[in-house]
Amino acid sequence: MRDMGMWFEDILKNYISVTKLRTLVDDTPQIIGYDTGKDFTFGQGNIEIDALTYGYIKDTNIFENFSLKLS
Repeated sequence: MRDMGMWFEDILKNYISVTKLRTLVDDTPQIIGYDTGKDFTFGQGNIEIDALTYGYIKDTNIFENFSLKLS
């Protein structure tokens, strides 16, 4: 009987988690104009990153003085 109660409790927790997730997704505002959108037009331009240092954890960098130029 105890195992059955724990099983039911697990199912109930999962149901509540899914319900919260569905509520979040359903309540998320839609992007205005997404269905009509605009045509993409390619233009000339450059992207440049100069001396980027970045990390998720303090004192542990993923990029250290990273530079990149796309033309």
